[in-house]
Amino acid sequence: MSRRLLARLGLSAAVLVATVLLLEVGFRILGATLGVDRENLERFQEFVHTNGLMYEARPHTVFVRRPRPEFANSLGFKDVEWSLEKEPGVPRILCLGASTTEGGNQEKRPGQFPFLLGEELERRTGRRFEVLNAGISGWTTAETLVAWFLLLQDYEPDLVVIHHAINDLWPRNRDGFRADYTHWRRPLRMPEYGAADRLLIGLSDAYAWLRMGDSHRLGINRLSTTPEPPVLPWERDGHLPAGSEAPFRRNIETIGISAEGRGASVLLLTMPSSPGHRPDPGSHWLPGLAEHNQILRDLAAEHGWMLADAEAWPDEDPQAAEMFLDIVHLSKEGNLAKARIVADELEARWEPLVQPASDH
Repeated sequence: MSRRLLARLGLSAAVLVATVLLLEVGFRILGATLGVDRENLERFQEFVHTNGLMYEARPHTVFVRRPRPEFANSLGFKDVEWSLEKEPGVPRILCLGASTTEGGNQEKRPGQFPFLLGEELERRTGRRFEVLNAGISGWTTAETLVAWFLLLQDYEPDLVVIHHAINDLWPRNRDGFRADYTHWRRPLRMPEYGAADRLLIGLSDAYAWLRMGDSHRLGINRLSTTPEPPVLPWERDGHLPAGSEAPFRRNIETIGISAEGRGASVLLLTMPSSPGHRPDPGSHWLPGLAEHNQILRDLAAEHGWMLADAEAWPDEDPQAAEMFLDIVHLSKEGNLAKARIVADELEARWEPLVQPASDH
């Protein structure tokens, strides 16, 4: 190849790179004028580089966290590895729920409610406790129910803490209601992005915008549910479909009865909501949460289960509002406050705490 040809190729490459860089800079400067939603663009880029790698499909529970050391253990839960064998003399606590149990995208363990509960109990008693975090962001009681019977009951917990209230409102606010939530839930359809795609999407806003389409709307819930209709039952009727609360009650009750039958104690934890982030009074979230929390109270009373009633805490504690990240998710300080509410109930009613280890 002649030097002249090499020079021409080099010049062409340089011009191409300069053109691409110029277009990228121009896109970033003029993006708003072009109608580019910066927030949506960044959300899409984040999804491609994080959420798209955080979850994997499972046939019976729809999805779990992808089993990778930085994300989750080998079972797909955001926790350290678990052992089926229990350590003698160490009570095992299993926490069931969704993102408010799991901790969402917070770092693994330190800021999670279950981890903080273990630390709080150990601080109060001087004893060791093993606390397993079996929450998965996006799960409803349906996925937790299946996980309990197919997997979690095998770990023979001494105490089961159930903390569900908000995610079951998604399927309830849909027409064609089905008790197994299949009118709303569908198999996970995770879009795939190759290494080159991920690199370009991360480096170039212009390329990301071209690839985004409607993908900024993606998230684990949208990927695993049917498209949302233009009008929802609450907006049209002013109430959730009659009888749609029954599966929530059934699922919680079924897990509790099964756990109790296997020798575990049961504690139900109501869901607090933020005074500063509460949605419009016309939304279904507040009445739906209140209804689910009341179901938890009723079940606890009917079966004699323990109840940690955290719903009233935000209105009683002047500092609580600052601890919420949104309507129900809490900072580490908020999760610690919730852990203390649970610990108070356990100190009052759970045998391993009411009767110290030395008394056994």
